[in-house]
Amino acid sequence: MKLRVTKGGCYGRIDGDIAALPIGYEFIANDIPPAFIGRVIVLEQKEVEQYTSTPPKDDKKIPEPIIVIVNGEEVNLANKSGKELAEFAAQHELTPQQSKETVPNFAKRLKEEFEAKLIGTGK
Repeated sequence: MKLRVTKGGCYGRIDGDIAALPIGYEFIANDIPPAFIGRVIVLEQKEVEQYTSTPPKDDKKIPEPIIVIVNGEEVNLANKSGKELAEFAAQHELTPQQSKETVPNFAKRLKEEFEAKLIGTGK
C-alpha cells in the first residue's frame, strides 16, 4: 500500500540513512507500521511485493551443492550446465541425460551413478 506521512514522529530510512520522515513523504509498505498509526494516510490499497526503502531480494535460489570427489578434488555438479554435465557423464562412462530430465535432476543422478560406480570398482 502507498502511505503518506501526515504528522511528525515517523522515522525510517531515506537514502540509506535513518531520519525523521517529513510531512508529505510518500512510501510503499505491506501494512501500516504500528508506530505510524494515526500519523499516516493510505493513498493506495494495493498488494506490494517489497518495501521501497529496502533493497529488492534476489529471487534466484542458490542451488544445493552436489559434490563428487574426482581425483581427490571436489567437483560441484550443481554449478554445471547441461553440456558440462553431459561431458562429465561421457568422461566417466555414465548414462547420458534422458529426454525430459531437468539439469538439476541430471546432476543428482550423475552423482548417484558416479558414487555407485566408485563403490562397485573399489576406487
